[in-house]
Amino acid sequence: VVVKEPVYLSAHDKRQIQCLAENAYFEAGNQSTKGKIAVTNVVMNRVEDKRFPKTPCAVVHQRTARVCQFSWVCEGKKRIRSMAQYADARKVAEQVYLGNIGDVTKGAKFYHANYVNPGWNLRRLITIGDHIFYR
Repeated sequence: VVVKEPVYLSAHDKRQIQCLAENAYFEAGNQSTKGKIAVTNVVMNRVEDKRFPKTPCAVVHQRTARVCQFSWVCEGKKRIRSMAQYADARKVAEQVYLGNIGDVTKGAKFYHANYVNPGWNLRRLITIGDHIFYR
């Protein structure tokens, strides 16, 4: 049995994980674990890209020309209605943030629900749950 050392999370780390968890909950709360991981991967992929903000919270709350990158931010969906779904999203967010779960999206930086067609001229990578992922 391998015993892992406990991870110390700073207040900054905890805040970033909370932003990731809220995003996973509001974007993919009703999706599979893989769906929540994928949405969280997109945020982390953006953090690593110099074209986007440098922290998960800044990525999640980024607006361009009054348009939110993640619709729930502009829609104001702030009430968590299912603590069980939020707890799942929180576990996923923490594990992705810590690097314990890899990227299931093949490097995606964008996604949308499968019932909309934004007409993006981007490379389609994979469909996971109700979302289509792009680079």
